[in-house]
Amino acid sequence: MTFDSENFTITPEKQTATSKVLTTPFLTNFLAVYWPRLPDFDYDYNFLIRSSTDGKRWSRWKDLFLMAEGSDSETESYHYSQLIYTRGAKFFQFKIVRVNFSTIHFSDFHFVFINSHNPSPFLAMQREGKGDFKKPIFVTRKEWEASESSAWIHEKPIPLKKISHIFIHHSALDNILPHEVCDDAVRAYQLYHIKTKKWGDIGYHYLICQHGILYEGRKSPGSFAYKEIIGAHAKGFNAHSLGICLIGSYADSSLINQSEKNSLVRKMIEIGELREDEDPYGSSLTPSKEVQNTIIAFLTWKAEQYRLNPQGHSIYQTESEDKTSRMLPNILGYQDVMTTLSPGQHLYKLIPSLRAAVAEKMRN
Repeated sequence: MTFDSENFTITPEKQTATSKVLTTPFLTNFLAVYWPRLPDFDYDYNFLIRSSTDGKRWSRWKDLFLMAEGSDSETESYHYSQLIYTRGAKFFQFKIVRVNFSTIHFSDFHFVFINSHNPSPFLAMQREGKGDFKKPIFVTRKEWEASESSAWIHEKPIPLKKISHIFIHHSALDNILPHEVCDDAVRAYQLYHIKTKKWGDIGYHYLICQHGILYEGRKSPGSFAYKEIIGAHAKGFNAHSLGICLIGSYADSSLINQSEKNSLVRKMIEIGELREDEDPYGSSLTPSKEVQNTIIAFLTWKAEQYRLNPQGHSIYQTESEDKTSRMLPNILGYQDVMTTLSPGQHLYKLIPSLRAAVAEKMRN
């Protein structure tokens, strides 16, 4: 869906443009926005979105972050936002803050509305058994009902013949996602990556939901002898790496100060959008112990499988034309190689302790 400047209310003195209410023909549980990546032009704006199920009660305004993950083969013609969870909404508003009205083109903005809801979620939390560091229990593609018929239409899978590094990402999705819709979220990522970004499949090799459950992501078709194939998670660094994404946001909002936070949380509680024990801006910005334990189990499994020193460094030869080599930590955050917030400062600062925990498990 696209629209132009006639669909916005423009307030020049505040440098804001707020769209008219958008109505979708179906219930939407996730949405995203994308717009052209123009040469020599930087959209130095803040983008926000809010949603409503009835057109009367509205969610808070939510930041749209640019997502820097990517396929090595894509042309980078668009900026893409993260997915936003919308609770089955039909009404939306989009706001642009710090607008330069002499340069902006309102018709450039495209909206992606996704309904990935399954009324019978897998509910991975009910699984029994804990697995071990050799291979932790995870939700398989069959269990989260991946769309195998949609995969590998736009590109061919390429085997990962050498794995020297593991990248940690975050998805910048809300941190109050109910567990019963985590399967929906993983399906939404697959749909977004295939149908909008035109990748072969979901870009990440594995994902971890905010409740500490590990999900299988991109998978090799059965005809390949290799267990892993090249992902679409770290542009320029996909050919020799695995990518794991934590579903959630571990970065501070660029727009919320303490007084705004308190006011918004109170309002959300009053209108029933938030329980009193939930805080989308508080301690949830740090991964829970359950999530950290799952990251450690996953990293231990893969470090053992591919003989990686979790606290070591090794040379990564990039896929650039000049074949530039970089010495990088074997386990690293995406911001170590790209100008991006991912995996968020609250997760990024934990990476040294995660490496140490993996090393300790491997020694024992």
